[in-house]
Amino acid sequence: MISSQARRAGWRTIPAFLCGMVGWICLWASFVGAVTVSVSEFDLRVGPGGQEDRAFRIHNEEGIALDIRIELVDWNETPEGGVQFLAAGSHPRSCAAWISVAPVQLTIPPGEERAVQFSLDVPQDVRGTHWCGLLLRVRPIETATPSSGGLRMFFVKVFASPDGSAPRGSVSDVRVVGLHPITAHVRFHNEGQTRLTEVTGRVVVEDPQGIQYLDEPIESFDLLPGGEITLVVEGRWGLDQPGIYLVRAVLDYGGSALVAGQAAFRIYELALSPLTEDGSVSTDLNGDGLYEDIDGDGRLTPEDPRLLQAHLASPVILRNARAFDFDNNGMVDNGDVERLARLVLEVGG
Repeated sequence: MISSQARRAGWRTIPAFLCGMVGWICLWASFVGAVTVSVSEFDLRVGPGGQEDRAFRIHNEEGIALDIRIELVDWNETPEGGVQFLAAGSHPRSCAAWISVAPVQLTIPPGEERAVQFSLDVPQDVRGTHWCGLLLRVRPIETATPSSGGLRMFFVKVFASPDGSAPRGSVSDVRVVGLHPITAHVRFHNEGQTRLTEVTGRVVVEDPQGIQYLDEPIESFDLLPGGEITLVVEGRWGLDQPGIYLVRAVLDYGGSALVAGQAAFRIYELALSPLTEDGSVSTDLNGDGLYEDIDGDGRLTPEDPRLLQAHLASPVILRNARAFDFDNNGMVDNGDVERLARLVLEVGG
């Protein structure tokens, strides 16, 4: 059975600097007016040896004619969540060779729209999800030369999953990295040959008595074959009571069973001691579990980040890291000094 999905763009436009970060249509934001593309993604389920014809529309909402050039490209996701463009056919899971596009160059008068057709012909011997993309280069018609300015680019993703291979996923790491608020990292891996779509889940933190301090959903996400992702789940409040806790993550990737991972962690009692010659101990000025008053004088001033910087390697700081982890990443370093300095500016210290 042949089925397909097309994600509609809702006729919206997104600045080019977001290209690859959101997986939607991209354009340079320096122009007045808009160009819209009706579909941002095709998810085609065509069996081996099958064929399917699809189309999308480009609408010119500007007051001038536009020149459109369309190019097949490969792409891959970067660890930062962006998109890296590659030459068509260069990626081992490229489907660019299966696709023909017409037209590859067109002119759209102001206020009008045009259709672009493409055909997908799947070979007989392929397995798992393959992908490529259609890169649209758009210029005003009066400057439509390769060296001219005014270029905007749009990107339409194409996925082809010919055989319906069984999805496979795993959780390789679960940990709590921050306590103010509670923040967990979950490492998930797509071990199969099929793209995983709309993966969901939950993260729970509880004590040995089963009292929950965090129970948050994991926002839906997609993941390419072989891909890994670190999911960041943040709670709404902090956790600083000493004791042993359990963090557990459960994910549903569409397989026959859910996958899970868990880890135990301990919060130690604070053992603060003076960092200054007058014997003052750092204090928590607002009861949030963070001891921003480093010098213990009862105020937040520029002296506090300076003192923290000078004592980053001090046993007092290292033994009580959770009291000074202002950027909530599980460690005390220069990032915490910078965050504390910003807090000083915010309160006018």
